[in-house]
Amino acid sequence: MYDNTQRSFLFFIFLFYLVIGLDAQEILLERDSQNSAISKKTGINHKSFGYLFINYQVYALKSSSNLDIETIKSHNYSFGYRRVYRVTDLYSLLGGLSFFNDSYTIHQGVHKTFPTSQIHESERIVTYNFSGEFYNRFILKKEYDCFGLFLDFGAFISASVASRHKMFDTSSDPGFYGKTQELKVKGLKYIEPITYGLSFRFGYNRIAIVVHHRLRNWIKPSYGFAQPPKTSVGLELSLY
Repeated sequence: MYDNTQRSFLFFIFLFYLVIGLDAQEILLERDSQNSAISKKTGINHKSFGYLFINYQVYALKSSSNLDIETIKSHNYSFGYRRVYRVTDLYSLLGGLSFFNDSYTIHQGVHKTFPTSQIHESERIVTYNFSGEFYNRFILKKEYDCFGLFLDFGAFISASVASRHKMFDTSSDPGFYGKTQELKVKGLKYIEPITYGLSFRFGYNRIAIVVHHRLRNWIKPSYGFAQPPKTSVGLELSLY
């Protein structure tokens, strides 16, 4: 049997381990809470940050009133830098700059008129642009170190810095017979120098579906040509 001194000592040891255990549980609980996606105080969804991106889109649809171009083969791509400014846990403002390339492959039909009536094996109109953009981002499913599920809605404006009319034909020169010959015309006067439109993005973490809809004419109306399709759709990869 234990005497009173021994009982007191054992009771003290019991209380000591009980207190240590409660402190340890409190530390683990606090660490688990800090590691949760909701209460974490660091990570890309909890601060302003920048990242690189690249996307590729195609013009998949056109109406009967559109310029006679080949869908799917007509496309655009861009790459650039975007900055995210966090406003709340579920809403951010985005701004970015990018290099933007637009390319339309012309359909070589019997009644071809754009930009000339001459038919080639292949023919493209290309513009090289610098683009600025502004977006509203809504976080639909929040994650700690990734974008999570998000929806972007915003606008873009592009300034054309160069344009090309490229014509491709098989060479008839005996020294180069069978080789593809390219004829290039620069500085196209009928291209609008400034275009703008709306942009939508729906994505999860690094991958997003992108839709661009141009609001301004791509070709100056004074030249009398039909306009190419205004809506393109594609994929974007975010690098962060």
